[in-house]
Amino acid sequence: MQDPDAIILRRSLPKTLLLVVVFATTTAGAAVLAFSPSLREMMRIGVVLQILAWFYLLLMLIVLPNILFLLRTEVIIELGPDGLHDRRLTTRPIPWKSVEKISLYGKGYRATLVLHLPAHAWRPYIRSYSALLLAYVNFPFYRGLAVSTAPLDCSLDELMTAVTTAVTTAVTKWHRPAA
Repeated sequence: MQDPDAIILRRSLPKTLLLVVVFATTTAGAAVLAFSPSLREMMRIGVVLQILAWFYLLLMLIVLPNILFLLRTEVIIELGPDGLHDRRLTTRPIPWKSVEKISLYGKGYRATLVLHLPAHAWRPYIRSYSALLLAYVNFPFYRGLAVSTAPLDCSLDELMTAVTTAVTTAVTKWHRPAA
């Protein structure tokens, strides 16, 4: 059951389709590099570049289920007094009480909201193995659980207002004045 105080953030279909096109194009390019037809072609491309292409293809195998999930669902993030529920990553909300700090990296389309909390605090909430692997790949760079804002149908200001509102509502619910 959805909380009446929850703020719903939906995906933007044009942004999602742009992500799919970029994903397909870069994966096709990496496949061409990885599966060079001849030794002469491989020497021309370079062994290091070919190894990077193989690594990219392996990483895309981790990302693919998350992109398919993004195409299937409309509601991406639910912010409520119980916590942040990113449906791409988690099965239920991560409680605000577990979050030590919230930061924002980047600007505009590629902004990333980061919930700074220890890995053991978010691990039980993770939706799938591919989401878990993706979270672990991002964890050393952000030092927290990274929530991409790329496919969202809201501006960065609207997102930050929604997070502030959700946290304020949660704090109000936790700390009821004594009668």
